[in-house]
Amino acid sequence: MTLGLQKFMKTCLTEVQNKKLSSIAFPALGTGNLGYPKDIVAEEMCNAIVNFSNDYPHTCLRDVEFVIYEKDNECIQTFEKEISKRAREPIHVKQKAQRKRHGGDHVRTTFGSDSQKEVSVDIGPIKLRMYQGDITLADVDAIVNGTDIEMDLSKGEVSRAIMSKLGVELQRQIDIQKKNMHEYGLAVTANGDKSKLPSKYIIHVNVAGGNYKKSIMSVFRKAEEIGIKTLALPALGTGQQSFYQRKIEDFAQEVFDGLNKLSSVKNLAEVHVIIFDHQQAIQFIVEMEKCFESQHKGLFTGIKDTVKYYVTGTIHCSTE
Repeated sequence: MTLGLQKFMKTCLTEVQNKKLSSIAFPALGTGNLGYPKDIVAEEMCNAIVNFSNDYPHTCLRDVEFVIYEKDNECIQTFEKEISKRAREPIHVKQKAQRKRHGGDHVRTTFGSDSQKEVSVDIGPIKLRMYQGDITLADVDAIVNGTDIEMDLSKGEVSRAIMSKLGVELQRQIDIQKKNMHEYGLAVTANGDKSKLPSKYIIHVNVAGGNYKKSIMSVFRKAEEIGIKTLALPALGTGQQSFYQRKIEDFAQEVFDGLNKLSSVKNLAEVHVIIFDHQQAIQFIVEMEKCFESQHKGLFTGIKDTVKYYVTGTIHCSTE
């Protein structure tokens, strides 16, 4: 059974490749009237896709979807378990596990070659992307830096990382922008074309007073006001050298609450939460899941009697 399933999958994928198509959808092959074991089918279908991706690293095929009957909860859970298991294993292709909810939030989980995990979810009109990384390298319109009322960038890990890359030119702007910081609690500096940071702007926000919820909301509003489409946040207040140190769950709740208040934005489309520490990044994702569950909007599980389910495993092969 397994050899036949692998061969069939390979034939289909090869045909898609020959026709230069970019996507294909499979049902849970053989799990209906044929009665094939669902766990073996899920494993072998995933194996076939991964093997194809390794054999054809420059394939034009971008997405392979598993579409499961909405009432077959056992099959849904089996495929999810198989995809989640692969997320914890080192792999050599960029693999994405995606779930779509008809009429609900759209969740995508991405696992890179080093098992790094990214989760993205739509919260209203905003896509929230969460992953481990260096915020100074983020290719977004603007990054956020938590500082104090005097914009002393010698304090705080992110501040020092930014200053080490931008130096004197940034300091000139800070000297000019201190008036705005004193008046509004935030200020914006611009990164030039030759900047060592890929982002166009830095939104500096005063977090020294400890009111992180207000600070995060003011950042979102400022980003929308100046036409920012993609914004990156560090885990404000969770570092060892933070002004007022607090727990990662507090930060997750504040981001969740803030994004839920952005119901009518015209510019801001993506908010990235980029956390340097790997374990802390994973913890943030877990805490964000709890935020959704607290409002009965499970990030990965959903409400079974009100939403239509698809389980989608996506192998993304890039030639870039």
